[in-house]
Order: sequence, then structure tokens, then C-alpha cells
Amino acid sequence: MQQVCCGASHCIAVASTGDVYSWGYGGMGATGHGRDGMAKSSLGEEGSPCQKSGPRLVSCISGVVRIVQASAGLAHTLLLSGI
Repeated sequence: MQQVCCGASHCIAVASTGDVYSWGYGGMGATGHGRDGMAKSSLGEEGSPCQKSGPRLVSCISGVVRIVQASAGLAHTLLLSGI
């Protein structure tokens, strides 16, 4: 991982490949996994609503854009893409 940042209740990790992984509370969409909190994490665990217990690939941008930096806040995530 080239960067890890945390907001109030979620974390974001940016891989050297430009992929983004997130975990934690995503009820406001801050983790990038939509509002379906019952999806499994990459570790195969069921989460409680909107709660991700382990890093999970943000698949909606994987292979579409290359992320170079991230920032996380109270209920948001900012991703910076590279050219």
C-alpha cells in the first residue's frame, strides 16, 4: 500500500497499482460500496449494515481510473486520480 488514511469511522488504502480499498462505516457512502451494507468483505465476513470489518476493493473505479492519493473526513472520502 502506498497510502492509508482514516476518517472518523472509515479507512481508505491506496495500492501502488492505483486500486483503492476501504473499510469501516459506510452509511453515507464514504467507503464507495454503495449503501448495501450486507455485502461481504474481501475476507469473506458478513458485515452488519453499512459496516465493513476488513479492507474491500472499491470495484466501481478499479481498472477505470488510477488513484494516486486519498483523504478521508467525518463522512466523506476524496480520491485524486493520476494522469
